[in-house]
Amino acid sequence: MKKNIYKFLLAGIALATTVVSCDLNKVPEFDEADAFAAFTSGSYSIDENKGQLSIPVTIASINPIATVVSYKVVDGDGESGAKAGIDYKVVDDGSSVLTFDGTVRTQNIVIDIIRRTDGNGGTEVFTGDLTFKVVLESAGSINLGADNECTVTIVDLDHPLSDVLGTYTAASNDGTSWTLTMLKDAEDQSMVWIDGIVPYAAGQGEDYYIYATVSSDHKTISIPNGQVFTAMYSSYYQVYLGFDGDYIYGSGTTDLKLQDDGTWYTEGGFYLGALTDPNDLNSLAGYLDMVYPGITLTKN
Repeated sequence: MKKNIYKFLLAGIALATTVVSCDLNKVPEFDEADAFAAFTSGSYSIDENKGQLSIPVTIASINPIATVVSYKVVDGDGESGAKAGIDYKVVDDGSSVLTFDGTVRTQNIVIDIIRRTDGNGGTEVFTGDLTFKVVLESAGSINLGADNECTVTIVDLDHPLSDVLGTYTAASNDGTSWTLTMLKDAEDQSMVWIDGIVPYAAGQGEDYYIYATVSSDHKTISIPNGQVFTAMYSSYYQVYLGFDGDYIYGSGTTDLKLQDDGTWYTEGGFYLGALTDPNDLNSLAGYLDMVYPGITLTKN
């Protein structure tokens, strides 16, 4: 009997020891052998007039590590590709390396941004947004992280519609107020995309953008009525864009007119509705959002 009790006590002690030594909440430790160098972001954007861009490269490790990280900068392709010496210049000693001495974890690849001009009096020229890449080639004694490549976009500020593009405060006669943004088209310099035609659509992403054309004198923005979004309101309804007024079911345009005080105004109203049939603009099932006529846009 005593022998059995002794065995039972030993088993209990062993079990208790196992439970104590097994910390279910213990955070897994980072193995120094897994240390790596990487960009902190896979993409960067800079206005062409900002002058200089610093791109951080960070060492992920338990303790600071001494190593050398090498990189290269690659021109973009085609007409939208930025070219070294024309659109940008790497600021370094020509070695294309970052030397980490073990005292810091982050260093920057520094790039000067060059704004293109026509060569006659320094007038800036429209090129469209330009891109190039920065690639980490090796990290010396440690690994390269997954984010070992980043794309840089140089944002062109000389767009023909630069006076129209931007963020606006939209206000309706009924007291509704929201943010609306005019975005450029990648190819057509007479077209804009509108983010936030009504409050519901603002910030919802590209699936909620609508398009409009700008007159040659930049005094009228014409929005074709009846545009159908690709975004889905539910598995049955498709989000539909139309305009209150004479053309509620999609024919014609709703025009924003430039006023003497620099604001834009339309007597029409905007709404989002749900269609039971996306191919039938008369199958309106109900409104998701509506802004009544008399809308003024003030550029921020």
